[in-house]
Order: sequence, then C-alpha cells, then structure tokens
Amino acid sequence: MSMSEKKARLANSNDLFAALSDQFYDGLRKAYITFYFDISGSMQPHQAALLQTAKATLKALSDRNQTAEDTEFLVRIVCFNNIVKVVNDAFLPPEQLLELIDESTFCCDGGTNLTAIVNQIDSDCSRNGAAFANKHTSDLQPFCILVTDFVGTDAESSRQAAMNRLLNNQLYVNKSQALCVFVGPDSQKKNVEALAGGADRVIALESDLERYLTPVIMGSTVQMSESTHLSMDSSSSIAEQVANRLDDGSSSASELEQQLKQLLS
Repeated sequence: MSMSEKKARLANSNDLFAALSDQFYDGLRKAYITFYFDISGSMQPHQAALLQTAKATLKALSDRNQTAEDTEFLVRIVCFNNIVKVVNDAFLPPEQLLELIDESTFCCDGGTNLTAIVNQIDSDCSRNGAAFANKHTSDLQPFCILVTDFVGTDAESSRQAAMNRLLNNQLYVNKSQALCVFVGPDSQKKNVEALAGGADRVIALESDLERYLTPVIMGSTVQMSESTHLSMDSSSSIAEQVANRLDDGSSSASELEQQLKQLLS
C-alpha cells in the first residue's frame, strides 16, 4: 500500500470515528437557552419583575443542573430597547450568569427597535450563529424565549421585512424551540404569534408579572426541554398548557410552578 493510500485510509478512519462519536456521545446533552428581554420604556412598570424573573429562573436552572442526569442548561441573555444589548456572548452556566446581572441590566428606558431584535434572533439562529455554532448532534434544540410587549418605535416596513426573513430561516422555524411571553396589548398579539410561529407558542400575561413570570418561564422551559428530549418534535401544546394554569388567580407563584412541574410526571 502506498503512502498516499495509507493517508487516505487513515483520513477515512478518522472521519468514521468522528461520525461514530457524534452518534454515541455519552456526555451531558446541552440545552442552549437564549432569553430576549424587552427593556424599552414601555416595559418600565415591569422593570423589577424582569430582574426578579431572571434571577429566579437562573437559580432554578442552576439547581436543576446540580441533579442533572443527562441534560445541562446553558444560558445567554440579550436585552433590547433602541439597541440590542448582549449581556453574554457565550452560553454560560446559569450560576455564572447570576453574577453578571443586576438592576442596571434591566433598566427600562428608550424606544423599542423590534427590527433589531428580530434580526438578532435571525443571526443567532444561523448556521454559525450563537445558538448553533457549538451545538453537538446529541444536544437539544436551541431555545429562544422572548419577553416583550411588542410595542415598537421602529418603522413597520423594516420590521415586517425582518420578520419575513426570520420566518424563512429554517433553523429558527424547524430546528429551534420558540416561546414568547407577551405582556402587551391585544392589537399586537397577532404579530407576536406570527413571530413565535403560532398562537400555541405565545403565553399572554395581562397582570401580576411579579407573581407569574418566573414560574411561567421556568415551567415552560422545563416542558420544552422534556418534550425535545423525548421526541425532538415541536412543543405545540406548551403555551396552552401553561396558560391553563393561570386561570386560578388565587394560585401563588410556588403553587403554579408545582402545577407546571406536574405536567412532566
């Protein structure tokens, strides 16, 4: 056998080994979550709730990681108003991200450039974007969780063009899990549903964000990860199931979270 033939055989063996490694990866599967928080001026009444929610959700995800058997949650936070503010470029363990956020992270002011955040999601869900660049074949589908009132101050024409591009992005539409927690007016709900990929991926909260936002996000995230882990299918009923738990206004946040977790049992 010639030297060139030996090199070709070795290269083929390496390719085969790499392929088998992808198929039989035995480490913790990664669940990459990007939270997109609206911190524009119209979200100012919810400023305290955003910080509280981020901290509580990160703490809950960190606790889950401590007892994880096969899945590790890693998180990015992106905030937006007139501009997009990426808190952390790389996905981090939630306990590390807890050390990076404070009141200044969620200081709500300015306008709402929805075009910019839609473009950011589109970029994140590109082949070399943050959500997919380091994704292993055994990892869960990346999660995009948007919290917004969707009251934009940018040009509607540019926003619509950006949404059209995003909804033609097959990695976003078919290879990721999208969820929107919507805290805005009914007049914007159809636009949010289009962005999220359907009404079944939107949870509308009209009040009591301090009470419900954390358990809704945490419960939905856990459900999405379990659904993706079990079937790799779209979690089409998640928003509806979570919304049903909001009907009882007397439920506390902790009670609501327990109800959401029961969906997984």
